[in-house]
Amino acid sequence: MEDFILGLLMLNKFTAYEIHVAIRDSYEAFYSPSLGNVQRALKKLHEKDFVKLNEVHEGKVVKKIFSITPEGRAHFMIWLNKPLELLKAKNSELGRLLLLGFLTK
Repeated sequence: MEDFILGLLMLNKFTAYEIHVAIRDSYEAFYSPSLGNVQRALKKLHEKDFVKLNEVHEGKVVKKIFSITPEGRAHFMIWLNKPLELLKAKNSELGRLLLLGFLTK
């Protein structure tokens, strides 16, 4: 899920909740849409310096907005270039197919 989240962050900056909604609404066949899973993945990505966290204050609410770092982009491209493993039961590899447009010829 971490690598797929990096792919979403290649498209835009998101909060954990927005990533949760995107996975729930469009990618549930590949990944668990649980907000807890998304938050854990983002925490790991932040610890590896693959994502940057920016806190934005909107009135009394503090939004944590995540964006991908250059290190995260490099890691994402390495993951995207790996051969697909298509024999898994719930195949997260199919999620990678959706992101292949980031590869160059």
